[in-house]
Amino acid sequence: MAFLILLVALAGCGNMRAFFDQDVVATDTGLDYGGGALQTKLDFYHMRGRSGAPTVVFVHGGYWSGQDKDYYKAITGLYGNVGLALAKRGLAVAVIDYHLVPDTDFDGQLADVMRAVAWVKAHAGEHGGDGGKLVLAGHSSGGHLTALTAFDPAVLAGAGLAPDAIKGYVALSPILDLVAMRDKQPAAFNRKVTAKVFGLGDAALAARSPKSFFHAVPTPLFLGYGADDYPYLREQIEANLPALAADTALTVRKLAGHSHEDMVLNFDTDDDELSADVAGFVAAVFAD
Repeated sequence: MAFLILLVALAGCGNMRAFFDQDVVATDTGLDYGGGALQTKLDFYHMRGRSGAPTVVFVHGGYWSGQDKDYYKAITGLYGNVGLALAKRGLAVAVIDYHLVPDTDFDGQLADVMRAVAWVKAHAGEHGGDGGKLVLAGHSSGGHLTALTAFDPAVLAGAGLAPDAIKGYVALSPILDLVAMRDKQPAAFNRKVTAKVFGLGDAALAARSPKSFFHAVPTPLFLGYGADDYPYLREQIEANLPALAADTALTVRKLAGHSHEDMVLNFDTDDDELSADVAGFVAAVFAD
């Protein structure tokens, strides 16, 4: 009973904050970016009265096979809280859905994300944004999709997008090395996930690991993770920071006291320590 009361209280706080955010942020919900399916919808958040804002396309997590843009929204605020927090800081934000495994395979999922990027590029101006000022962001498996797009040139090329269609990347608690994920604790869970989405072979996992494509790129990357994030994830991020820093215009933020979930749950709350940094990063990308 106490747990239920706590959930109701949290829902009330989140809903009240979102209610008052409406005075500042306009939300255009359920926009179809391709195909008319439930899974190809997005919500656009933008500051009222502002146009031409730098625009973030945000990709939710869920280990490639779970969650959606409205994941337990009444209780957690996800993932609209990301859109609200960044829109209040002057950005336009498209929070997207996409097909999940096993309803599609990983390539189909990545194609959805690129289809959303192309749609936002073409239509951001109708929703307070600027399609020429795009940043791709994501958390967890969404961070993996973001980082893979940043480093593997075949992703944008395969979608018919120019190499500079996306001007910056924000990867929050991203999986960078699928081989390392497969082999680390919780090993049983991680092996099950990787087998379901990618297979278990080293070659298959390496082919979809951002680590395999690290190279010098001019596109800025913001990498954030929690000091209390999943141990396997912290380990692979920190192991790859030297290579990333050597080859990339890299900004790193490690948040003390933040778990994997806190990295997104805390957006637009009193504990939000991230949205100002992300908004500042995006502003710096377009400072010139």
